[in-house]
Amino acid sequence: MLQKSLTSSTGLSVWSDTASSWVNYYFMKNLQGDVLKVYHGGNNSLVAEYSYDSWGNILTATGSMAQLNPFRYRGYYYD
Repeated sequence: MLQKSLTSSTGLSVWSDTASSWVNYYFMKNLQGDVLKVYHGGNNSLVAEYSYDSWGNILTATGSMAQLNPFRYRGYYYD
């Protein structure tokens, strides 16, 4: 089961059934608020990376959390 909780405009907490605890992730954004990278809060490893075209279409989305992260272009929530 995957549960998400927004901790702030710069982070996300996700429930991990395997760890039976909340796992924190942190966003690296540009000045427009686009989420460019997502880091695991426990070990600071890069778990997602995004690039966008001028209209906000995702060009690349790589990493283990790239499809699970609901915040992307301009910080909009995608479900």
